[in-house]
Amino acid sequence: MALASERQEHSLTAVRERGTVRLADLGEQIGVTAVTVRRDVTLLAERGLVQRVHGGVTLPYRGPHPGHRAAPSAGRPARGCPVRRGRGGRQTRAASLRL
Repeated sequence: MALASERQEHSLTAVRERGTVRLADLGEQIGVTAVTVRRDVTLLAERGLVQRVHGGVTLPYRGPHPGHRAAPSAGRPARGCPVRRGRGGRQTRAASLRL
């Protein structure tokens, strides 16, 4: 595969099929150097199609599913936080919250 568009399409297809692919494996499959693979993957990452990870490439994180609801404890202080006395003697927890 000589054209950059063909290499990038092959890389994108491999990531979509497997979820995560090592850059070295992509280079062997396509028959190009690691530098060429990194350059192609960088272009795909800049377009938001993949995400670079150490030694490989994966699909980008798109956030929770649209129907996803936050856990009931979201926004409340995490367990184990030191308890402090606030104004009026009320017990409050430290500023760290469980998200």
